[in-house]
Parts: sequence; C-alpha cells; structure tokens
Amino acid sequence: MTKPQITSQISLGNIIQIALILVGAAGAYWTIEHRTETTRLGMERNAEVLVQYELRLRTLENKDAADSEQLRTLHRDITELKQGQRETNALLRQLIQRGPVEQ
Repeated sequence: MTKPQITSQISLGNIIQIALILVGAAGAYWTIEHRTETTRLGMERNAEVLVQYELRLRTLENKDAADSEQLRTLHRDITELKQGQRETNALLRQLIQRGPVEQ
C-alpha cells in the first residue's frame, strides 16, 4: 500500500472546499447571531409585558385595599344603623305599652 503524500500544491477542489467551509462558518455565525438577536428582542418584550403586569397587579392590590376599607366602613355604618333601629324599636314598644297619652 502506498503511503499518502501531502503536497504543497493547491487544486481547484481545495479552493472549493475552503470556500464552502468559510461560507458554512459565515452562515452558521449569521444564523446564531440572528437567533441571539431574536431571543434578546423577545426577552425585552417579555420584560416590558412583565412590568406592565406588575403595574396592573399593584393597581388591583391598591383598589382591593381601598374596596376593603370601604366595606369595613359600610359594615360599621350598617351596624350603627341597626343599633339605632333597635333603640328606636325599643322606644316604640315602650310608647305602645304605655297607651295613649291624655291631654
């Protein structure tokens, strides 16, 4: 069997192979760069959406706190009204039990 020889001559086939390797490497680099940029833009959009969601959540939390405070106030007012109605009813019962007032 003959021993392979490496010569210093460059053939057209060698030039085509080198060109294909360079084109492939450039294409791979461009594809990776494009995907990286697309991913970065997607992450920026997601970050913006996340900030918007956080702002909306804070707004809802603040509204919930205000609504809860209003409900507590309404509950207190209703309790006071009930107590006043009970007192009024008690006074009316007393008046009814006394009978008509003579003048």
